[in-house]
Amino acid sequence: MHFKLQSVFSALLLSASVVNSQHIEPFPEIPKNLALAGYKYGDEIPLECIQRNMETGEHKFDEQGNIIYAPFPKCFETDSPLTLKYGVDEIFNCTIDLGHEFFHVFQLYIHEDVPFSCRIPFTKSQTQNPAPPADSPEAKAATLYTSLTFNIRGRVQESHLDIDPFLNVAMVANTSAGSIISSIGFSSGSKAQRFIIGDSLPLAMAVRWYQGPKLPTASEAYFSGSAIFFYSFATFVFTAAICASVFYYYVFPKKLKAELRTTLPLTNQFYNTKSD
Repeated sequence: MHFKLQSVFSALLLSASVVNSQHIEPFPEIPKNLALAGYKYGDEIPLECIQRNMETGEHKFDEQGNIIYAPFPKCFETDSPLTLKYGVDEIFNCTIDLGHEFFHVFQLYIHEDVPFSCRIPFTKSQTQNPAPPADSPEAKAATLYTSLTFNIRGRVQESHLDIDPFLNVAMVANTSAGSIISSIGFSSGSKAQRFIIGDSLPLAMAVRWYQGPKLPTASEAYFSGSAIFFYSFATFVFTAAICASVFYYYVFPKKLKAELRTTLPLTNQFYNTKSD
């Protein structure tokens, strides 16, 4: 009887799981008429960010009521808006201009009144069939993006901003589809620098790519198990060779070397009696 009750209970749980699974939807939801072409290693990924009112931090809207996005500010190093490279781990600087309006918007970012919200294309290209006009609301609505929010640490002072400009950018990709699952940027330095209106803000970025959906541990991120064994074994052999050389040529006294030569005559060829 007890076994039958367990069987019935298990069947009910399985049925509930099947019902719930029917409500699970893929994210992002890809329209049937949208054909996607994934990124390849090294492809450039453009960033565009929400434009905000410098007084209130509210979104700016176009005439149709859509939120206005614009490319990430230009980097002085390249004289072009910031882009990332698909699958490429890299460290680089992107120095941007803290002009009057952007400085006040940055105050809102640092104070966490509004998020520094940007977005990147989900895949390299997205084609609709039939294709609507490029600038039409239908074309913009069908485009798929992945959000990229920057959490920049600092303090808002009366006359300036203290900003931590050292950023880690974590990118999670589905490499089999050439898509970007999720991304985030965050300050990770131990020091803040002082900036006023009109200063140049040097953002030092360290970009790391991961294969989703779960981030690996530190050992998994850098070496596979076989690689760890190889490097451990190589380190052991190298260390043993160093220790043997030190003990044999410098620690053992000359008298012991002489006794070894007497006991093992074949080792005479390895010694120079003048130097002993």
